[in-house]
Amino acid sequence: MFPLTDSQLRIISETLSNLGIVFFSSLVLQFFITELSIVHLVFGLALALTSWLASLLIIKYAKS
Repeated sequence: MFPLTDSQLRIISETLSNLGIVFFSSLVLQFFITELSIVHLVFGLALALTSWLASLLIIKYAKS
């Protein structure tokens, strides 16, 4: 396995953060278009929060 540079870690972190925004915005759009079910809400929030948490954990280990 090869070590990742700090800039690569920052890009991965930013991508995960943006992915969390996409998951969250899909919940908002679904609320306006169709009826939002509890199952979709739970999974969407779980995916968004997991992406944001992974982003924070990755950026924590990148050097300033």
